[in-house]
Amino acid sequence: MNPFLAVAFCVLSAFAWAAEDRPNEYFDPDVQRLIKADMFAFGGVGFVGRISDGEKAFGAIVRKKEAIRFIVAAFEYGGEHARCYALVALRETSPSLFRESIARVRKTPPKKITVMSGCVMSHMKPETVYDAIEAGTYAEWFKHYEERAEQPPKPTSVQAPEPMPHLGR
Repeated sequence: MNPFLAVAFCVLSAFAWAAEDRPNEYFDPDVQRLIKADMFAFGGVGFVGRISDGEKAFGAIVRKKEAIRFIVAAFEYGGEHARCYALVALRETSPSLFRESIARVRKTPPKKITVMSGCVMSHMKPETVYDAIEAGTYAEWFKHYEERAEQPPKPTSVQAPEPMPHLGR
């Protein structure tokens, strides 16, 4: 047998074996986006006030049927920022799982958590962020997205934008 083929077979087998260990929810595009979150932020951030990719993924996951499965996947396979978003959701959906999960992250915390609020980016101590999550500081964001899941989508129509006002001299 060709040595190159043997090595390729071993590598592909290892990838297949590793993929089997992950639940289907792990491969969900929203879970993947949340896992890759590089900051923990709610509301408009940055100079243009855009919603962070992590928050967009969080909102999409919260609106899913059986969201808890996707939240757990994000917590289990995500870094410190994904875990923060997952903790916010777990606090509201499963108090017992929240207590277990927050105990886990407090036991082996990262060195820092990047948090963005408005235009200000901070590198915060994990215990400060975890205390805020536990106190319910971010609960309103979960409720905001959860309520949107219960509402039927609004019909959209194309409408011409309002003309710019004349700026006289």
